[in-house]
Amino acid sequence: MNPQDQVRRGLEAERLLTEPLLQEAITTAIESATDSWMAAQTVEERERCWMRVWALNAVMEQLRAIVDDALVTQYRMGQKGSTN
Repeated sequence: MNPQDQVRRGLEAERLLTEPLLQEAITTAIESATDSWMAAQTVEERERCWMRVWALNAVMEQLRAIVDDALVTQYRMGQKGSTN
């Protein structure tokens, strides 16, 4: 992927991370899974709930990593431009 595409992806990931509806949906889903986990009767039920929370957090972490990568790429692009 070229640097410009990486920066564009980072901007889109940042937009998603700050999108109120997505934030609400993720927060609600995590709260629901946590409530289900607390009420679970079996180990299997608790593990399923934990996996839901883990997966949602993993999506958010991946979006943050895309933003971070884009920031580094943007910085490097600026450094290359300033040395010419």
